[in-house]
Amino acid sequence: MNDSELSENPTLGTLVRTGDSFGNNPPGSLGIVYHIEEDDGVIYSSVLLENGDDIGAFNPIEVSMDLIVESHHALDYSYQGITKLLADYQAGVFTPFFQMAQPNE
Repeated sequence: MNDSELSENPTLGTLVRTGDSFGNNPPGSLGIVYHIEEDDGVIYSSVLLENGDDIGAFNPIEVSMDLIVESHHALDYSYQGITKLLADYQAGVFTPFFQMAQPNE
């Protein structure tokens, strides 16, 4: 699977970088897809940044326009709400994945 195919179909554990700024997060911020959800046939990929900011869910068009796929890693994670997500982030659940990322150039 090449990067363009992966960017259209990210899975749990896909590491991405933002193409633009999101709030106070600069372009190139590292994130991980922590949740995949389908709604009316559209697949949404939810992204948590390395600093703990949840930047929301992206449909495939938004993924291809706003995110740069870096790599994919198997993530066994079940999203159970924002409070649990933030607790898991603080507990270091996603840290090993962020450490696998290539340095941002």
